[in-house]
Amino acid sequence: MTLIRSAFAAVILLAASACVATGDDPSSVIKAGNQSASCSAPAARVPSGVPLETMVGQLLVVGFEGSSPGSASAAAVRDDLAAGRVGGVLFLRHNVSTAANVKALAAGFIEAAGSTPPLLMIDQEGGAVARLTPSMGFPATPSAETVAQRYSPGEAEAVYRKMADGLRAWGFNVNLAPIADVEVNPSNPVIAKPNRAYSSDPQVVAAYNRAFLSAHRAAGVAGTLKHFPGHGSSAGDSHNGAVDVSATWSEAELIPYRTLIDARAVDVIMVGHLRLDRPGATDTLPASISPSLIQGLLRDELCFSGVVVTDDLIMRAIRNRMSAIDAVVAALKAGNDIAVVSGDASTGPDFPQKAIAAVVSAAEQDPAFRRSLEMSYARVMDLKRRFGAPKGL
Repeated sequence: MTLIRSAFAAVILLAASACVATGDDPSSVIKAGNQSASCSAPAARVPSGVPLETMVGQLLVVGFEGSSPGSASAAAVRDDLAAGRVGGVLFLRHNVSTAANVKALAAGFIEAAGSTPPLLMIDQEGGAVARLTPSMGFPATPSAETVAQRYSPGEAEAVYRKMADGLRAWGFNVNLAPIADVEVNPSNPVIAKPNRAYSSDPQVVAAYNRAFLSAHRAAGVAGTLKHFPGHGSSAGDSHNGAVDVSATWSEAELIPYRTLIDARAVDVIMVGHLRLDRPGATDTLPASISPSLIQGLLRDELCFSGVVVTDDLIMRAIRNRMSAIDAVVAALKAGNDIAVVSGDASTGPDFPQKAIAAVVSAAEQDPAFRRSLEMSYARVMDLKRRFGAPKGL
């Protein structure tokens, strides 16, 4: 933990600098996102002397079983946080029971992580996708479709500020929302039918996305645009298997991303398990493990310099192709900064150690991959610096 704490302190000091001195060693300075020069990305620097294993651990977000701090799985996650083997925790529906338990779990994870705050993530969109509910004392929020029908973007920001304040008070610093998917297919089973999309108009989607993200930032919670490059035209659900949007997707689905990236309004983007055979692509992999779509489109073309996170790598669209360990390696190689693995019986209690070992082995054979991991570590640590850990739970 000493190395992690000193590295985190170094990131705080470096991020506070307005510029990089001209005499700095160019090898120690990186462009956030590794974009082309036309992106004019801000510079970031990797603290020296941080072991590669430590860096990789901060790029893993895991799930757990149970809904109380006394569960064996929660205790194992606390051990992994304390040892620096994971950098964050994902709360799913089965992890939330009462307000007291959620806050106690969050407090335990924060305490275990020490001076390097963990990323505590949850899906709280509103409507059908809400892990925290009124039955446990959390304020209800309408679905995206309902919000867009009832409120202006300005009014929606107040609605989402109430949600974000609640998330922070309950221990969370990352919300895996809002939906940036454009309702291209009104029969879409996973986006349109559950009323998760704001509109079929990408400009309207962008306006409500901005309201959601702004409210969350103000409350100290990082919002997450999803599911890049766009799930709104699909006829299938990537929870159940591979989803190919090549024949239905259009460039208009990038408008919310372009708009909010250009406005520097988004801190985190989630990449979906969506296959998109886009002109100029160098691979035909699902976006979540596609260098062409993450590095090529999101980083180099759209100039996103924030944190890129995978959708859950346990979902069938990925697990039907490869093991969870291989998926973590593929996801980080593709340019994701954070690999999310909610975990199940197929991963096992020693999953973080095995994943770290596999990533480190691959990086030791590939200097470019190692440099990419260093950049991801810098971005993740900066996100932690800016959003920190909630206190007083």
